[in-house]
Amino acid sequence: MMEHILGILAFVVAVLAVLQGWQMMRGWRERRNPTHIVHQLDIIITQLGRMEQRLGDIWDKVKGG
Repeated sequence: MMEHILGILAFVVAVLAVLQGWQMMRGWRERRNPTHIVHQLDIIITQLGRMEQRLGDIWDKVKGG
């Protein structure tokens, strides 16, 4: 049961990461500024870190409950 929940949560995080990357690539031709790309990557890394923390919190609750 817990393995299924972990798999589902990991899938959701992966989908969100792909969607965030897709959003960053949208309009690529209009925004080729390297500084903008670095900023977007920083935002993605920050959001993935938050998602990882949330996933860890949820996993701890599932294991403890």
